[in-house]
Amino acid sequence: MIFQTPNQKAIKRLSRRSLKANQLRNCFAIIAIALTTILFTSIFTIGIGMIHSFEESNFRMAGGYAHGGFKYLEEKDYLKLREHPAIKESGISILVGLAENPELIKHHTEIRYVDEYVAKWMYMQVTEGRMPIEEDEVALDTAVLDQLGLPHELGVKVPITYTLNGEQVTKTLTVTGLWEKEQGVSVSQVAVSMEFIEENLKNLSEEDSLSGVGNIFMDVMLKSPRNIEATIYQIAKDSGYEADGEDGIDVGINWGYTSARGINLDPISFLAVIGACLLVGFTGYLMIYNIFHISVMRDIRYYGLLKTIGTTPKQLICFIRKQALYLSAIGIPLGLIGGYLIGSSLLGIIMKVTNYPVAYTSANPVIFIGSACFALITIWISTHKPGRIAARISTVEAAKYTEVTGGQKTKRKTKKTNVWAMAYGNFTRQKRKTALIITSMSLSIILLNSVYTYTQGFDMNKYLERFVVADFIIGHANYFNVGQLFRMEDDQVDEAFINQVTMQEGFIDGGMKHYNIYGTKDEQDRSIQLYGLDDYLIENLEIVEGEFDLEKFKEGGYILESIRVNDYGELREDEATYEVGEKVTLRSLKENVPPRTYEVMAKVKQNPNDTVRYSIGGASSLCLTTKDFIEMVGTPMSMAYFMEVEDELEPKMEDYLKESTKQTSMNYESKQRYMEDFKGTQNMFLAVGFVASSVIGLIGIFNFINATITNILTRQGEFTILQSIGMTKKQLRKMLILEGLLYSSMTVLFSLLIGSFTSFFVVKPIGENLWFFTYSFKLAPVLIIAPMLIALGVAIPALAYYVMGKETIVERLKNLS
Repeated sequence: MIFQTPNQKAIKRLSRRSLKANQLRNCFAIIAIALTTILFTSIFTIGIGMIHSFEESNFRMAGGYAHGGFKYLEEKDYLKLREHPAIKESGISILVGLAENPELIKHHTEIRYVDEYVAKWMYMQVTEGRMPIEEDEVALDTAVLDQLGLPHELGVKVPITYTLNGEQVTKTLTVTGLWEKEQGVSVSQVAVSMEFIEENLKNLSEEDSLSGVGNIFMDVMLKSPRNIEATIYQIAKDSGYEADGEDGIDVGINWGYTSARGINLDPISFLAVIGACLLVGFTGYLMIYNIFHISVMRDIRYYGLLKTIGTTPKQLICFIRKQALYLSAIGIPLGLIGGYLIGSSLLGIIMKVTNYPVAYTSANPVIFIGSACFALITIWISTHKPGRIAARISTVEAAKYTEVTGGQKTKRKTKKTNVWAMAYGNFTRQKRKTALIITSMSLSIILLNSVYTYTQGFDMNKYLERFVVADFIIGHANYFNVGQLFRMEDDQVDEAFINQVTMQEGFIDGGMKHYNIYGTKDEQDRSIQLYGLDDYLIENLEIVEGEFDLEKFKEGGYILESIRVNDYGELREDEATYEVGEKVTLRSLKENVPPRTYEVMAKVKQNPNDTVRYSIGGASSLCLTTKDFIEMVGTPMSMAYFMEVEDELEPKMEDYLKESTKQTSMNYESKQRYMEDFKGTQNMFLAVGFVASSVIGLIGIFNFINATITNILTRQGEFTILQSIGMTKKQLRKMLILEGLLYSSMTVLFSLLIGSFTSFFVVKPIGENLWFFTYSFKLAPVLIIAPMLIALGVAIPALAYYVMGKETIVERLKNLS
């Protein structure tokens, strides 16, 4: 029978006194707990902060943070859609057009009516004055006033020029409201009143109506932000509309939300992600476990004595856990504060590397609650095994225990013992502790190598193939203003300017792309966006369906259908209108142009950057040769010029275009911009990985230092006896350094083996979810870090021995007695 003694108060007192008696252990434990919490907090801060920053930046680039919306609506459609139960709030805007003042040609400025909801979602909330009410009133951001050279004052008269029904109109409006343009917002806004809409958008032409002028654009905030795309489409379906259909309505999804679409991972990729998360989380466990394991083994006799006074195994486990929780009360708050500060600072650096203008730090409670919970769980698990060791050992075993034997059987050896053999024996004496230290030190190297392999797998060629159709695209400034509708002859490419560009050094080839601004329809009265292509563009098309005969196509009588890609780079094959081989009769909406019939030869991928950059609700995109196009349209519009330049002379051409377009209405876009975006994405992942690896690496080094110092302190009796029987200080120092070298060498070997495994079975499956990823095996980080680890393996034991070696053998022998 086991008698339970009423010693709870005594256990608490002993726990507190044990804490006071183990000052060095406490310092190491607090540092370990703080570092673990810093690891969790900084990762949470950076991770949540990056998602928050990406979303906030993307919202500004997308023009707002509404979940999505519906375009080109009539009032009856809006009234019907807004009643859907999945919608929390809805608002409307009505487009007037783009401001065409000469001062605003390169400053994309939209004119529209917005209600209070859309004004909030589109960052149009006035900070001075109010929104317009009367027809002659306007509210706008201060960037527009800067471009027009006007003061930031209420009551200022502002001339606004736009095109309506084919005629350019200028209205002088009085400023009633102002707001600062948010950093990162790509478009300036000019807000007019509903009275302005009712008075000025009467009797719109068909062309204006098709382009969206005067239509209602409905933005919505859903009750749940999960799976936005599916919900928006379901709202349209439930309301009786065929989303994006010929007889339906256009929908818009805010691509700024990371939750806009469900992320589907195959089982292997899912397991790979879980494996990567466990790899990071395991680090904190190793460190805290190692500290308390070493502490328990060092104080095992003390725990044996506690058992003799009636302490139960369960109380001993609680005894150790209470000490850990007392120390957590200091370590976790320090870690939360330090982790948040470090994470916030690093977030700014990371966002700067990724070319995002602003880092939006999040103070989400999840960061602190989650980090504290993860730290406490780690501490709880880490102290379980040391507590069980203390609870299981008998008082007799505790009295006999020494770390020299470690409870292992000794083998009789006939070979002469030397310093190397002693170092190896000590290294292998406690295999569990050795494995923990090596694993802890290896994790950071494995993680860094994994991140390096992942980022080096980013294939720039694949990335550029999707977005870039030429080294340079030259067009009127309005061409690069997303949403601009071409109506004026002035919007065409200046051919005299193109002639100057083609004479520059490095020019190889190029071609013009034309567009029909008058409008085109087929025999079924479906709207068509019709393009005419020069030979250079035809020769560089990407065929996705059908057999393409270049020479036959150039002879005439054939047409190509362009298939769009969505915001995620996926081909939208469901939007194809015609079949390969089908005869299509087209008619131009320009008077006196007879209809013509063409055969669909093939379907091609439509790059979003080689189109007119706006869509007419449900319209198909078709391409002809320039010759056929001119015969079909009559007077074509030169939309943009695409050209190829020698690689080594691209920077020179970039400088030329940058300088020569400054004082003109021409503008350009270069491959270099997409290369910079790609490198920014690559550097972002590398920076995050480096930060995480550095924190984990710091923990690993701390673990090694802690283990080395504790090992030396607990073995002082052993070292003293060895020296008393003839071992010199030099030999003892050499033995400890050899032990350190064994740790560092095995860490390098372990990192090479596990790093290789992780690279192939974790990094590769995760990377293959990216369409621009090409896997290649990498071990460069391991090989670069190896010499530094070897140096640490020498320096840390040498330094620890130097501190210990100040006492004489006599003094240490006295301490043993």
